[in-house]
Amino acid sequence: MFTKSDHPDSKKSRTIELPLTAENFEDARAFVEQRLVIIVSLVVLCIFYTLRLIIGGVKVGPFFRHMPALILENLRINSVIDAVPFNIRFCARNFGFNRKHLSEKLPILAQINLDGNCYLLILLALTLIFGLGIHVSWAQIVVIAILVLFLSLGAPNQPGSILIGVLIILFYLDAADLISMAIYLEVFCGMIQNIINVTGDIVTVAIDERKTNNKDDRKGHNMNAAERERIIE
Repeated sequence: MFTKSDHPDSKKSRTIELPLTAENFEDARAFVEQRLVIIVSLVVLCIFYTLRLIIGGVKVGPFFRHMPALILENLRINSVIDAVPFNIRFCARNFGFNRKHLSEKLPILAQINLDGNCYLLILLALTLIFGLGIHVSWAQIVVIAILVLFLSLGAPNQPGSILIGVLIILFYLDAADLISMAIYLEVFCGMIQNIINVTGDIVTVAIDERKTNNKDDRKGHNMNAAERERIIE
């Protein structure tokens, strides 16, 4: 207990209590650890996408320079499927991608790309398991991983779509009392699902566009070589 004034009759005297108990310290540490897990996992995802771009021959600097504006607009739209028309226009204008190829690929990727679904299902499940001290065996972790894989396949890319998968995992863990917390977490994490799915879509399109350009370059080079040979002959 600390006081702002040592005089007991002072009107400005205020008592400041610091309720730092072992329980509160553990809660604060668990809160920080959960946030660190989210941050680290997102960093791992960014590294994964960066490696995909590098292997695919895409210049990473120009790609990520345009991504913040794309992400901000997708946060406003809040649906990877509804954002397809905007993403087509944005990628054609800022990345220089072929609009016809974008119109063919992005609507399909918006339906089948499940990066965000898998990420959130496993993140929410592990957060609830370890954050609340639920004991699980290694065999159960393997089963949860398989459940996440198959549940994400059937979840559409819309906010709130993975909630059913999280509820199934909770029932498997016999933790039905955590349903309200799962709903709360899913509401605030749905935007992460959307952004990850959009980023995965754009990364895939960028790599395909690079491959298409390389094929066109080789085709043009071969045609020029054949033309030169014909002229020489």
